[in-house]
Amino acid sequence: MIVADTDVLSAFAKVGAIQLLFDLFRTDNLTITEGVYKEIQYSADAGHAFAKELTSMVDAGKIRVVHLTAEEKKETYTLPDTLGAGERESIVALRRRSGMLLSNESRVKHYCGQFGITCVRIPDILRALWQEGLVSKEEVMRLISDLKDKDRMRFTERTLQAIFIDTA
Repeated sequence: MIVADTDVLSAFAKVGAIQLLFDLFRTDNLTITEGVYKEIQYSADAGHAFAKELTSMVDAGKIRVVHLTAEEKKETYTLPDTLGAGERESIVALRRRSGMLLSNESRVKHYCGQFGITCVRIPDILRALWQEGLVSKEEVMRLISDLKDKDRMRFTERTLQAIFIDTA
């Protein structure tokens, strides 16, 4: 199961590249928690086109909403409230199910590491896109430019080097 947090989905939707996530992870479906769905729905209700696209994908079954058990919901309160509800739910969902989490938050990656959950951040995704041959390095540069412009994302020089370093 590939669980996606709001930040990754919204970033890729804003730049018109959401399909790349499905292509990269070779899946027909991504999964979100109820908390992530509520965050997306809030943005859709506010009129944001990227969020409306994501809710349409939920309606079409391309993005599935996982529902936590009562026990799992209680478990979310054991994680720090510095994490958002969707982030806590995503971590808890994956503690009991196999899969990985797509999140761009370093603190989410930290907690995932504590629980043995694979967490993939946006720089990892961008690197994998060109390494897997899905897009060129130039296309990744355009994606980065769009992410900076449309999602106000920042990339340090060190992060850019990590995305583009050629290890071959």
